[in-house]
Amino acid sequence: AGLRRSEAVALEVRDVATDGRAVTVRRSKNKKGRRVPLGEASAAAVGDFIRRLSDPGYVIRRISRGDRIERGGISGEAVRKRLARLTKLAGLDRVSPHDCRRTYCGALLEVGVDLAVVSRLLGHGSLQVTAGYDKRGEIAEAEAANLIRFPYG
Repeated sequence: AGLRRSEAVALEVRDVATDGRAVTVRRSKNKKGRRVPLGEASAAAVGDFIRRLSDPGYVIRRISRGDRIERGGISGEAVRKRLARLTKLAGLDRVSPHDCRRTYCGALLEVGVDLAVVSRLLGHGSLQVTAGYDKRGEIAEAEAANLIRFPYG
């Protein structure tokens, strides 16, 4: 859903729609809450995961050394460290949680979602901030120019 680390770790079960199709971000950088819809595949996975949790609390939880899922949440720094460890184990280049946010933004822009809509989904206070995430470059500019059709000859 393109959430910031701090937003993701603050999500509680009550913040996920009962069908899993959206999350409500209550604790955001700009102090404004927002509702973020999830795509079908994400909604199915999130809905299934939430149904398997036996109690309310945080969505992203601590796991004890004995692989027991605990009720308490984790920090944004713990997310960063875990992602770094998993990407290293997978043999991938370094990936940060913010890379996931940038990828979400880029994927939306790539399929033609309006910059203002992407900005709202990301919780940006300015279109200029969202535009800074746009890394499509010259190929996208050439494709955009080719979309213009004239009624003449």
